[in-house]
Amino acid sequence: MGYKVFYKNINLNYSVGKVRLRPWAEKGGRIATNATTFNRELLIVEKDNDGKPFELHTSYEDKENYYRNLRNPWLLILLMFAIFAVAKCSVVFGVLALVSLIPVLVYQTQVMQNKREGKTKEW
Repeated sequence: MGYKVFYKNINLNYSVGKVRLRPWAEKGGRIATNATTFNRELLIVEKDNDGKPFELHTSYEDKENYYRNLRNPWLLILLMFAIFAVAKCSVVFGVLALVSLIPVLVYQTQVMQNKREGKTKEW
C-alpha cells in the first residue's frame, strides 16, 4: 500500500520501573512492559501525497472501535470527578464531571451511529 508505519512514545507516565499502567487502554495494553507496548503508545502512519484521500479506519467496526478508544479516557475522568464530587461534596468537582461528560456523549453517539450503520450497510 505504500504506507510507512512506526511507533512513538507518548511520555505520559504512570509507571513503576519499566511497567506502565494505562487504565483507559484496551485489555491487552493496560499494563505495558518492554516486551509489550512500552514506549509504543502512538502509531504513526505516513503515505505519499498522491491526491487520494487517506482514511485509516475504513470499516464501521474499525470506526466504532476508534471512537470507543477515544471515549474511554474521558469516561475514566468523568468517573473520577464524579466520585470526588460525591465524596467531598464539592461543586467544583461536580462541574468538572459535567464538563467531561460532553466528550463522553459526543464519542458515545459516534459509537452508536457507527454500530447502527454497520448493521444496515455492508462493505
